[in-house]
Amino acid sequence: MQSQTKDHYNFREYFTFSRWVSFYEQISVILNCSPINILEIGLGSRLIYAYLKELGFKVTGFDIDKSLNPDVVGDVRKLSGSFSDDQFDLVCCFQVLEHLPFEEFENSVRNIARVTSRHVAISLPFAGYSISFALRISKVGEIKAGFAWKIPRFWEKHKYDGIHYWEIGKRGYSLKKVVSILSSYFEIKEIRFVEPNKGIVIFVLKKK
Repeated sequence: MQSQTKDHYNFREYFTFSRWVSFYEQISVILNCSPINILEIGLGSRLIYAYLKELGFKVTGFDIDKSLNPDVVGDVRKLSGSFSDDQFDLVCCFQVLEHLPFEEFENSVRNIARVTSRHVAISLPFAGYSISFALRISKVGEIKAGFAWKIPRFWEKHKYDGIHYWEIGKRGYSLKKVVSILSSYFEIKEIRFVEPNKGIVIFVLKKK
């Protein structure tokens, strides 16, 4: 599993508008699960970790990269070596599992299921095209109406770019296939495509 160095999280290059929206959606999902004890797998920029700490949550940061100063250093494929079964109310794993070969996806999901007692939130990249229309009327509260089509790039074979081994929507990595694996361990509560470009999918899961 390839780690991301601190230099990767340079503000001007990393913190795009769509990424800020993604952070908002991730935090929203976490708060909706009403957790007390949270495991965050993959600290990234540490923004979510720091914000949850500020809100008073008990958060354990887990990452393979020592330079990100996680509370626990380790590999998502070997969680049982670091944590006990059912140790956390919520495990969140945002934009992490695509950094591993797809052949290791189910084993990682199984390990995540083992250490949560209730909920899991996972986000993954979605490779596709989105055509959308939205209407907002602000003077009456903000009424939003619209529609969107999401077209996966199913004809395209993914080529490892040094960062992502795979992405949902490309040939062999359909959303249906990912959902099937997740459904073996969890009840799927929500599948949320993150605005504005819908290039990220968040799965909100409940342990079976």
